[in-house]
Amino acid sequence: MPVSILTSLGLVWLSTEGAFSDTSTTAPDSFTAAGGVNVTTDKEGQVVFGALTGLMPDDTLLALTLPGVAGPYAASTASNGGSKCVLVSYTGATANIRMYATVTGTLAPYVLFTVDVGGSATNNNCASYATSSTIYGASPNNSAYLNGLPANWGDATATQWSNVATGTSRWYRLSWLLPKGTSNASGGLSSTVTFTWEARNA
Repeated sequence: MPVSILTSLGLVWLSTEGAFSDTSTTAPDSFTAAGGVNVTTDKEGQVVFGALTGLMPDDTLLALTLPGVAGPYAASTASNGGSKCVLVSYTGATANIRMYATVTGTLAPYVLFTVDVGGSATNNNCASYATSSTIYGASPNNSAYLNGLPANWGDATATQWSNVATGTSRWYRLSWLLPKGTSNASGGLSSTVTFTWEARNA
């Protein structure tokens, strides 16, 4: 009889212990990647200047001097210098945008080149363009040449457009001059340039 009672008590105690349980659960953790970056230009896959052939040194100009606030740069003739404007637009997470270029050929060291940025323009011919700052080749420019443009992201800190918000646009005016006194050694030479705008999350 005592053995039977002990066995029954044991079964009751085990059954009671199994009826209690408890857990602790965290709230859901969320993993979300930053938004992508998307930078475009209105000259995507197109040439900016077209074919510049038969170039001649300017008769009088020794430096590339941009107009005070607006419009395209104009040398004595279109064969000596000029400018075009490119609209750069951005969508995505806040980012930094830098401009750089791939330059080839042997004429580039003779071509003065200036890049300034602004908030508005009417078209690629820089109609109604309004400048805000120069990012390469300060005006008047007599020492910054086409071959001196930054060649990659790391070299292009001076061109950086910082903390660009989605839906933002900016005009870039690209201006050049073959100045007076350009060496005869430049005759018959040629160069090509490809412009790149790169966006990276800020």
